[in-house]
Amino acid sequence: MDQQRARALTFAKVDDEFYGYFVANYTDESQTTSQIKRIPLGAVTPSGHADVLLDPAPATIGLGDLVTDGSFLCWADNEGIRSMPIGGGTVTPLVEGSGFERLAVLGGTLYYIDGNAIFSVPKGGGTPSFVLGTRLSPITALYVLAKQPPVALAERPETPGPPVVSDVALVWGRADGAVFGMFRGETTTYQEPTADFTVVSVYSTEGRVLWYQQASPGAGVAAGPPQVLMSYGGVTITLSSNAENAPLFSRLDVLADEAAAYWTWGYLQKYTL
Repeated sequence: MDQQRARALTFAKVDDEFYGYFVANYTDESQTTSQIKRIPLGAVTPSGHADVLLDPAPATIGLGDLVTDGSFLCWADNEGIRSMPIGGGTVTPLVEGSGFERLAVLGGTLYYIDGNAIFSVPKGGGTPSFVLGTRLSPITALYVLAKQPPVALAERPETPGPPVVSDVALVWGRADGAVFGMFRGETTTYQEPTADFTVVSVYSTEGRVLWYQQASPGAGVAAGPPQVLMSYGGVTITLSSNAENAPLFSRLDVLADEAAAYWTWGYLQKYTL
């Protein structure tokens, strides 16, 4: 049985200790099974040692997302979206289907991408609700802010119509390279559509919007190497442009705090802000 690479990774503080949670996918002949594991982040552990919280998962998780709000773990597998208490226990189906690769959880609500739209569903189970959508291009990246950012973050507002929701702050990217934010019910454009790039990850602090983009399938090498970009104070800058290991890490995440931005291209990279 061979362990395969997995992108799904998150962390939470539980009982005053930080834990990292991740998905391990195992292939045995033609069958792949998934486990959800955790490891303490503040302690030295033997190589490869981690607590198993779910073995096996009800369906293969593969490259599906894994997120947490500190009380529940939520993930996407090849049959749908599910949740489970942070310490393990009963698995609750939330949404049936496949292709839900990007999730975000805040408070009692899980947000997810389904084609050209973003939906929400209570993390304990319930009926999904439409949040926002577009007819132009599939949504490929999503991040939900814990609170509304300062007004300065939305310096180029575009309001094509009445907002669907106004009580949640979202940042999202699309397959056509566009990047948007919705704050206080107004939609802001951070990057216009482009045929060259597809956005695969977005993140936001209270004052910055960051995204990772890679060449669109039709553009290929002509578009250039993958890029990490940041919008701050109405100006967009490129933090990094690197082709190293791009095929292996085409779905990596970009994260940030007020001091630095982080991402991986074969190894962890840091950009001091």
